[in-house]
Amino acid sequence: MAASGGLVIDWTQLPTCNTIMLVAAGAALLSMMALGRQPGLRQMFYPRAWAPNFGVLGFILTLTGAHMTLTWPFAKYFPFDNIIFGEPSLAFGVLLLGVAFYLWRRAEHLRESPDLMAEVSTPPSPWSS
Repeated sequence: MAASGGLVIDWTQLPTCNTIMLVAAGAALLSMMALGRQPGLRQMFYPRAWAPNFGVLGFILTLTGAHMTLTWPFAKYFPFDNIIFGEPSLAFGVLLLGVAFYLWRRAEHLRESPDLMAEVSTPPSPWSS
C-alpha cells in the first residue's frame, strides 16, 4: 500500500486511548443498568457502594476524553476520531462524576427514602437542608 501512495499509519507514534475509553464507557453503561435494577431490592441498595464505581469510571473518561478533546492526538490520520470519541467521553465522564458525588453525599437520605424513584427524579427544594 505504501508503494501506491496510500495511507501509511505509523502505529508507534499514535497514542491509543480508545480502548480504555470504550472499556470504561461500557462498564459505566452496564453499571447504570445494574443500578437501575437495584432499587427494587431496597434492603440491598447501598449508594455509597456505587459511588466509587461511578467515580473511578467517570475519572477515567473525563481524563482521557479531555486529553483527546484538547490535544487531538489522531489529527494526522483520523481527525474525526478525536470528536467521535473524545467529546462524548468527556461529557459522559463528567456526568458520571456528578452521579458519584450525588450518591456519596445523599447516601443516607436515599437509603431512608420510602420512594427512591420519586426521590431521585424530583429536584430538591432550595429551602430544604
